Amino acid sequence: MILFINFKIIKTQILPIKSVGVQGDARSYRHPAVLFDYPKNWKELNKIATQITNRFAEVNRVLIALSPNEKQEFASIQTEISKERVKTLQLADKIVHDKVSDAGLIEKIWQFPVVLLPITNNGTDEAIVLRPVDSQEAMTASFSHIPFELLAEITEELLELPGISCVFFDITNKPPGTIEWE
Repeated sequence: MILFINFKIIKTQILPIKSVGVQGDARSYRHPAVLFDYPKNWKELNKIATQITNRFAEVNRVLIALSPNEKQEFASIQTEISKERVKTLQLADKIVHDKVSDAGLIEKIWQFPVVLLPITNNGTDEAIVLRPVDSQEAMTASFSHIPFELLAEITEELLELPGISCVFFDITNKPPGTIEWE
């Protein structure tokens, strides 16, 4: 799908999974949309994410693709909880925590879930979703504006993990997205 937002063309793809969101007082199960060739401006990305979730009822989350940089075919894969997948997620979480801590941002981010997502672009490897949020009371939350240079460093290290081929950053506020992924 190609969106035309604020006189800009943004390549977008709907992922073949559903995530939990919040619409009014109810939970929603809708698809995440991924942006490619997006502007590297948090204020503009916030506006785009809000426009997409307001305009398309089937979308409750918006992600930016940190890697791959170009639109690809994504498929969901059937997975089970295994020692290998848990270890991969633990290593990913450690990479993120260490990088954010080294950058002096650990105290500024309220929560930073790292998600292992059963989405593949090559048939076997999975994706990591970064979901840092800022909040005062958890009823609402805004995604954290992490420097793009730091995200590039984190992405590079995450892609070195066995079984990881995609890294996304969740730019959805709460609502309509939840803080955690389910």
